[in-house]
Amino acid sequence: MTGLAFYQAGAWSLAGGTSASAPLWAGLMAIANQMAGHPLGFINPALYKLAMSSHYTQDFHDITTGDNSINASGITVTGYPAVPGWDPITGWGSPDAEKLLPDLIAAMK
Repeated sequence: MTGLAFYQAGAWSLAGGTSASAPLWAGLMAIANQMAGHPLGFINPALYKLAMSSHYTQDFHDITTGDNSINASGITVTGYPAVPGWDPITGWGSPDAEKLLPDLIAAMK
């Protein structure tokens, strides 16, 4: 079982997908805004710029295996595979905040 560990109401649990990534990125952007001393605004062009640069392998942990297929109640839905680089299931991969945030701030200038 995989997911983002969180502690709520006295118990540990796991969350994944948007339930994990949205608050994670909100927190990362709050820290990045504080580091920059101003709101960064729309970061997508800078993220793609970094992902296409030599910084990609230090800013992101590329997820290259697995998929989001599901088989439940006898119904199989074929999902998307994780592949090197960007893919529809993992995006650019998991961020390494220590490296990504300073690079993101620099890419926004």
